[in-house]
Amino acid sequence: MKSGIALTQPYQKRLSQSVEYRYEITNYGADNLYPQKVKSIVIGSPIAHSATKAMSSFLRGDGWEQNGEMVVNDNGETLNFLLRQAALSHSFYNSFTVHVNVNSMGGITDMRVVPFDFVRFGLPNSSGKYKDVKISANWAGSQYTLARKILTYTLWGNEPVKDSEEGFIFYVIPENNVYPLSVADSVLDSCQTDAEIQVFELGGIQNGFLGTSIFRHPGKITDPIERKAVIDMLRQLKGSTGANGIGYLETPPNFDGPLIENIPANNQDSLFEKTNKNVISRVLTTYTMPPAIVGIQPESGMFNQQQLEDSYVYYNLMTKDRRNILAEQFNYILSFWHTGAIDVGEIIENTFTIDGKATDHDSETE
Repeated sequence: MKSGIALTQPYQKRLSQSVEYRYEITNYGADNLYPQKVKSIVIGSPIAHSATKAMSSFLRGDGWEQNGEMVVNDNGETLNFLLRQAALSHSFYNSFTVHVNVNSMGGITDMRVVPFDFVRFGLPNSSGKYKDVKISANWAGSQYTLARKILTYTLWGNEPVKDSEEGFIFYVIPENNVYPLSVADSVLDSCQTDAEIQVFELGGIQNGFLGTSIFRHPGKITDPIERKAVIDMLRQLKGSTGANGIGYLETPPNFDGPLIENIPANNQDSLFEKTNKNVISRVLTTYTMPPAIVGIQPESGMFNQQQLEDSYVYYNLMTKDRRNILAEQFNYILSFWHTGAIDVGEIIENTFTIDGKATDHDSETE
């Protein structure tokens, strides 16, 4: 009787920057889909998704100190609206991207945030630097459809500013000419674990919380096609979607035992509880985020007002550098506004409020 183990190959994170000459781009990761994979993994994890949204909320705060309601494009989007988009992008990718149009004098007449996962470097020059970027909403599409939808834009600052029908891309990344890692990069495996636990639980519910069943196949399977079908079926039992499934087992032709055997389900509650705690701890540590910010209650009960206030003060401090980056970059690009430099000042920090009023503690720290 033959037996074997079907294993699922784990996804190995690599952030290479190989050149793809067909589209004249530099790949973002081995398959050029690193940003898309990150976004999918983070959104699939409840704790990572909540942490990302919470970080975004603290980055945008209560908007710009000045000129936040100024409309900056023909869609009616304000600078506060662009800040919300840029803050969310920074919470996913440590980066954000802005498209600007200019007049014949080089003054910016229009600006809007571009989804960061749409943007790729073009081809590097002999010094390894980039002069342009390519934008597509469908990097995972077929070669035919993708080639028709790639647009090229000059990077802001690499060429003399002049009137351009296409406009320019202001690409804000931590290190020039290097694709950034996501905020959650070091805990992507934990984020996937968080999502897989939910699917495993769903599999248990859909299969009636029963243990795995084994069906004994009388005699040896000699047909290669049938054997392949059995092996493929066994592989499907691996992972969360195969929870509490049914498998086959070859038996001698004269086997007179029961053809169906039920294997009792293991009690996974304590294992899942420990795994879930580990995942939450890793993710919140990576985001330097107090549990109260995402509504995680302490084991001793509920957090009190002082704990909530302290969490706000702490996380405002932890996200200060990121807010400063957003403010510096927006003030820089708005210094080229066609009617004169626009100053947005700093970002107003989030404050802990009760019934719409800031607490005395918050007022003292502003």
